[in-house]
Parts: sequence; structure tokens; C-alpha cells
Amino acid sequence: MIKRPISVAFGIIFLSLIAALIVLSINQESPSANLEGKIAFVSDRSGNLEIYTMNADGSNQIMLTNGSAISDCPTCKLPDNDYPSWSPDGSRLAFHTNRDDNWEIYVMDADGSNQTRLTNNSAIDMFPSWSPDGKSIVFTSVRDDNYEIYMIETDSSNEARLTNTSSSNNAPSWSPDGEHIAFHSNRNGNLEIYLMDSDSSNQSRITNNSAADTFPRWSPDGERIVFQSNRDGNWEIYVMDSNGSNQIRLTNSDSDDVLASWSPDGERIAFHSKRDGNYEIYIMNADGSNQIRVTDNQAIDVIPSWTMAD
Repeated sequence: MIKRPISVAFGIIFLSLIAALIVLSINQESPSANLEGKIAFVSDRSGNLEIYTMNADGSNQIMLTNGSAISDCPTCKLPDNDYPSWSPDGSRLAFHTNRDDNWEIYVMDADGSNQTRLTNNSAIDMFPSWSPDGKSIVFTSVRDDNYEIYMIETDSSNEARLTNTSSSNNAPSWSPDGEHIAFHSNRNGNLEIYLMDSDSSNQSRITNNSAADTFPRWSPDGERIVFQSNRDGNWEIYVMDSNGSNQIRLTNSDSDDVLASWSPDGERIAFHSKRDGNYEIYIMNADGSNQIRVTDNQAIDVIPSWTMAD
């Protein structure tokens, strides 16, 4: 007479706990829940570097470029397609490729169609970044014997050189308001982040560290810049205000965390890391919390670029 009420009570308690856990699991979102937009990235899963897109949660991965399809030499090394950069409206991607025996800037539609060469120079042209109005692209070239930043109009191919130093100026990123360009340079002895007006005037350094600070990227509101630095012994992702103040480390792993890209709403940051044994794409909140992996492939998955367009 005593055992039955106890067992019944235990059963009620057990069922209540199960119900509570179900409710908790329903109310507690998965780390990858509500990730919107698409991410372009680079992978060598096909044997050479190609550009892919996927949903921001890692699903629906699609290859956009195909080096084997454009090669007229099946026994030769296939051309690489690298460093995707979304146009502001998400309708096109710029990238660099060596399919013409040297690195050139190309553009293509978001589905991989209409791949068109934008630059045509015997020197290296790399690292494209769109202007906010989609009419121009800044990029890096070594056509003047060192790495300089150039601008090209997407409809006319008119070009202009924006930097002119004896040092390396590289990896430009256009601000959302179109008024500034961030880039890295070693003109003061080591790699630092610099800003200049979009007409190339007022070039100034905004980081000052004995280590390397590279690959700046603007937040969508223009208030912050994410970048990578090896100031703590390996490459980590940092963020700072757009004037260089308030520098904060966001990642802290034993592996390199590099090449960050903001989500279009500025709430998250994508990057690639080797922390799980090979290079994969990760996403974290803009304050560095909730770091999750969104690709899982034996090949390398690197260089994410995020857009809100479907």
C-alpha cells in the first residue's frame, strides 16, 4: 500500500522532467538557428580551388566555378578560382582566378553564370572588394613592381591607382558609405591597418602593433572593422572601432582563425579555422560568443563571404 503511491509519484515527477526538457529544447534555439543569407567560400574538394555557395547554416552547398570545364589541357594543373566577394545587392560575385595564366579579377552572376574577366594585365590582380553602389571594385595589383591598390569601374573597365608607395599595400575593403577604404600595408615596417578616402587621399594608420594586422573588413553599419592579427602568437580574429580604438580579440584557439566576413545584419561574423584538424568555415556572434562550425569536409573550406540575398 505504501510502494504504489511512491512509484506513481516518481512516475509523475519523471514525466514532468521529460516534459520540461522538451519545452526547454523547443525554446532553446540551435546555435545555427535563424542564420539568414548565403555564404560564398572556397574549397579544394574537387581537386583544385573552386568557389561555392551555401546557406548560412551550411546547407545546400553548390559549386559555382569549374576549373576542369574551362581547361583545354586535361593533363595540366587546373586553374584556381579564389577569394569571392559579393556585390552589394547579392546578384554578383567578384573573384580572382589564374585561368588566363595569371591572376585576374572576374565577375559572375550569383548562380555562377556569365563569368567575365574584368581586368586584363600581365601582372597579378587579386583581392576584389565592391563599392557600395556596385559600380566599382577595388583590388590589389603588382603591375607596378609592388603591391598597390587599384580601382576599376565595372561597366567601363576604367582603372585608377589609389596607392603609390615602395611598400606593399593590400587587401582593400570599401566602407558601407563609400567614403573610405581600409587596407593593410607594411609601409611603416610591419603590416598594419590603414584607412584612406575613396579618392586615395588622407591615408593614415589605425593600428600600431609589432605583430601583423591584416585583412580588414567593415561592419555593415560602418562603425567597426574586423581584422586578423598574430599578436598573440597565432592568427586570431579581432574587432575594433572604425578609428582603430577599442581593439578586442574575438577568437582564442590553438589554430589560426582568419579571413573574417560580417553577416549583412552585423550580428555575426564568419571566418575559417583549422581548430578541428582541417580548414572549415565557422560562424560566431559579433562579440565572439557562440562559435560554431558550419562546414564539415575532408577538403579545405576557406574564405567566407556573406550576403543576405537568396
